[in-house]
Amino acid sequence: MVHIDKVEIYGFKSFGFKNTTVKLTPGLVSISGPNGSGKSTILDAIAFALGEKSPTILRVDTLKSVINDVEGSRAGTRVARVSIHLDNRDRSIPVDDDRVEITRVMGGTGESAYYLNKKKGTRGRIRDVLEVANAGLGRLNHVQQGTVTRISEFSAEEKRGAIEDLIGLSYFDEKKDLASRQLEQADGRLEVALAKMGDVRTRIIEMEEERNHMVRQDILERDLERYETIRRLRELAVLRRRMGDLESRMEISDTEMKKNATELEAVRSEMDSVEAEKRGILAEASTHDAERTRIEGEIDRMYTKSQNAKSELKAAEGQASRAEARLAEIRSDLADIAVSRARNRRSASGLRARLEEARVQAGRATEALGSINERRREVLGRQSEAAARRARSEGTLRLFRSTLAGHERRLMEVQTRMENAARQASSDRRRLGNLEAGLAESDVNERRLASWIDRHTGRADSVDGSITRLKDERARLLSEAAEMDDLIRRAGQAAARYDSKLRLVRKVMHEDYSIGRLRNDAPGLGVLGLAYELLSWPESVDRAVMAAASDWLKALVVEDMESMAAISEAAVSMGLPRLRIIPLSSIPTTRPASGRLSEHISCGSEFEPLRELIFGGTVLAESEESARRHAAAGTRAVTRSGLCVEPGRAATLDLGSRISNLTKIISMSAEIGGLQNSVSLLERMRAHHSTRLRDNDADLHLESETSAGLRAELAAAAQTLTDAESRSAATRRTLKSLRTRLAAYDSAMPQMKRSRHILGSLVERVKSLISAEEARMPTDSDQIASRLESLNIQKAEFEQLQTQTNTELARMRAEWSGAVSAGDRLLRRASNLASEQLNAIAERRDALSSVPLLHDTIGSAQDDLAALRQTQQQMMETSSQSASRQRSCDSALAGLRKQERALAGEASQMQRRHDSLERDLADCRASTSNIAESLPPRPDPGLPLDTDPAPFIAALKHEMESLPPLNANAPAAYARVTSEYRSMSERKNSLEEERNRIVAFIEDVERDKRQTYLDAFDTVDKEIRSIFDRMSGGSAWLELEDEDDVFGSGIRYMVQFPGKSKRTSASISGGEKTLAAVVFVLALQKLKPSPFYLFDEVDAHLDAPNSERLAGILEERARDNQFIMVSLKESVVQKAGLIYGVYPKNGLTQVVSYRDRRLRPAAR
Repeated sequence: MVHIDKVEIYGFKSFGFKNTTVKLTPGLVSISGPNGSGKSTILDAIAFALGEKSPTILRVDTLKSVINDVEGSRAGTRVARVSIHLDNRDRSIPVDDDRVEITRVMGGTGESAYYLNKKKGTRGRIRDVLEVANAGLGRLNHVQQGTVTRISEFSAEEKRGAIEDLIGLSYFDEKKDLASRQLEQADGRLEVALAKMGDVRTRIIEMEEERNHMVRQDILERDLERYETIRRLRELAVLRRRMGDLESRMEISDTEMKKNATELEAVRSEMDSVEAEKRGILAEASTHDAERTRIEGEIDRMYTKSQNAKSELKAAEGQASRAEARLAEIRSDLADIAVSRARNRRSASGLRARLEEARVQAGRATEALGSINERRREVLGRQSEAAARRARSEGTLRLFRSTLAGHERRLMEVQTRMENAARQASSDRRRLGNLEAGLAESDVNERRLASWIDRHTGRADSVDGSITRLKDERARLLSEAAEMDDLIRRAGQAAARYDSKLRLVRKVMHEDYSIGRLRNDAPGLGVLGLAYELLSWPESVDRAVMAAASDWLKALVVEDMESMAAISEAAVSMGLPRLRIIPLSSIPTTRPASGRLSEHISCGSEFEPLRELIFGGTVLAESEESARRHAAAGTRAVTRSGLCVEPGRAATLDLGSRISNLTKIISMSAEIGGLQNSVSLLERMRAHHSTRLRDNDADLHLESETSAGLRAELAAAAQTLTDAESRSAATRRTLKSLRTRLAAYDSAMPQMKRSRHILGSLVERVKSLISAEEARMPTDSDQIASRLESLNIQKAEFEQLQTQTNTELARMRAEWSGAVSAGDRLLRRASNLASEQLNAIAERRDALSSVPLLHDTIGSAQDDLAALRQTQQQMMETSSQSASRQRSCDSALAGLRKQERALAGEASQMQRRHDSLERDLADCRASTSNIAESLPPRPDPGLPLDTDPAPFIAALKHEMESLPPLNANAPAAYARVTSEYRSMSERKNSLEEERNRIVAFIEDVERDKRQTYLDAFDTVDKEIRSIFDRMSGGSAWLELEDEDDVFGSGIRYMVQFPGKSKRTSASISGGEKTLAAVVFVLALQKLKPSPFYLFDEVDAHLDAPNSERLAGILEERARDNQFIMVSLKESVVQKAGLIYGVYPKNGLTQVVSYRDRRLRPAAR
């Protein structure tokens, strides 16, 4: 059996930087000690070595915190290293070695290195190797502090999830997900194939249509060509007649055009003579106009000159007044500037005196500070000399102490080697005697073991035959159970489907349910039928009937009152919710009135009273208004659209209700009950098969364990024999080695004694040198430091005074600079105002000097302007005479131009008509030529040219245009597409088969997943019942919340302590909850047994009796597994085969082991 044989810890958490070895044995190992001593650290070290990376599980803040930080001053590399030695003699771990060593080393960077049997590996590789033997750590074989408390708070879904994780149901989910993806892909491919087949089917129809259209197109083209030939021949005859008419009209047009040209030439000659006379008059008028234009220009110039002179005169006068005003302002500003400059000079004088005083104070502070700095430098020099002397002494002391430490370390090493050699020699001598005695005994045991192997080989072969028979029987039982499961599933689905409908009827359709039960369970009660079954009506009044009498149409109709009473008693005894009954004999006979709804109802003569009872009091109105009038008169009325108006103005509107008939469904309740009984019978048979399967599995398991045990014992015996032979050979080699080592010890001991004496003398000599050097170290350092502190205080005071003085001096300098700058600004402003004053005086003088000259210019311009206007008047009189002569010439020209335009217009119209005739003639000739070319070489002489072909051509073209586009390759494409459709149909069939196979596979996976889960559930339930009974004397079991949906619901953990009622695990007290959680953990471990378990104070919340019972169970389980348990309970310590005590010393964890129940300590 694989178990942890030894744990070596170095630098891990509270373990110091020396190798601590914790040797372990199979069975129950107890670790105990005070709080905070490091008990749980041993379990953390095992988890760390096996690849745990979670800081929470390792109980640290960060992963690097696992490195010991107690010995913080330790020099050298700081690492955490844990090695685990596993016993692998049964080869459960796939490593070909009897011992498997796993080491994990973490440096200061937090990076981990893993080693498997001294060879570097990876975390994943090591975990995979351990997983083969179920030796990896999980929540159930590494139970930490508080884990039991968390498990006790598990919800129903979390309990189910714990079982699923242990038995690996995710494997089934992965298979189902993969199959579901394949199913989606298959559905997609099938959908694509069906879509393509639909497209190809449509294409086949299109190809067939295109082929038919091509045939029709050929026929239409031939008919159209025939009628086109007739049309062109008729057009050719018309064109030839028109050409002759156009030629005669062109000859007449040429004659008229020549006559018009002669008249137009005469009119144009007369126009030329009149225009020559007009040009002479215009030349004379042009001369007068030029002179008049010149005079008008002179007038404008003189007027502009006069106006400009007036503007300049006004501007000069304004400029003189503005200059005078500005001069007054400048004089006032100059006076203000003079006052400001005087005030500024007085302020600058005061600032200059204060500035000199501040400079004197700053110089005094600087001199005092220099004196203090000089004294301070002297003190610092003395302090440096003292520090140098002390540093030299300390350096010498460090050298001496280092030498002393080296001598003491070598002395200790020599003493340790001597002690170890003495102990080793004594041990070797004892071991030499034991080995010599044991070698003879080993030879006898080897001969006995070989004889035992021969006897047990035959028994193992007999057990293997029993296993083969049990496996065949199990296969047969599984096949029968699968068939039963399929029948139960299908019958249960059918029963559930109809049972849900029945429950709906019972809850909602209570009256229908009553009717169905009566007609099904009490057929001999004299029921004639339902009202709607005995009456009929046309569809036109269906809405009116439903609105007026929907409440009574489902009433039971019986013969008399006795039948009604019998039915009432039956309904009460059957517990029916509601029922309407009409006794036919008790209905009074009335004479039907006209206009009533009953006139439209048909029935047998014996049911006419029923008809009058239900419909006789209701009038069938033709409109809503008519219905309201009848209701106002006190008569109930209904319309064909379904509006029923009561006399009290209440109304009922029926928009489409129907009479539901659920009698068939209700009548099937008996069959459903029978089916459910059959399902229950099948389930009992299935349970019996499950029991047989469990018995078979138990027998098979027992035989397999027997076979495995025998084979393991044989293999172990063979291995033991081989090991014994190897040990005998090794013993002989060891004997030789021991004798050699003892001889070496005897020769080395005198030399080690001499080395110890020499090193002791050196240690005493170095200690005397250290004492002398400590006496020579300087002692005046405190006085120098006190003097230096006083000077530093004085320096700080004077530096503060100097800073204040410099600040005041800088402020005064800034004020002085401001006053000087203000004076300069006032001086510059006064200079600018003086320059501006001179410019204003010059401007005023210039403006006053130009005024007389401008008055003279204005007078001269006005005299010249009067003379020019007189000359202008004379020229205007001469121009009026030339204008009258020009108007007479224009009148004559106007008449001639009008005559010319008329003649030119006639000529133009004649030319256009001539051109039009030429174009028409050319078009006729071109059309004739085109038609002649388009005709066939020899037209059919029998064509009916007297028939108009236009209607026939239009009809043919319309039919051709209505045809879709043609495809000349339609026949070949049709054959190709048909062949493609056949191949696609075959592909579709294969895809459907593939889909069906995937669906069947998914159903198999679901079935296997459910069966695996239920088997695990039964195993855990059985273990819980057994363990809980042993621990508390009560009962505990698991229940599925929903047996129909085991994966969508959770697991109820039911607990019943002695003398108490049963409750769920969530509603019990804290201690009881802890006990139930511990039982649940132990039961879960049965699903996936591990070779070793780490329990960290799982019994912390248990009382003494329950702790003792738990220890007994663990002791029993420890026969097959190794349990390493941290506990403070005495019962666990008493049951343990190996006990470790843990205690702290100088902040580090120390370990002591106790063996053989005699508590003989052996300190590690």
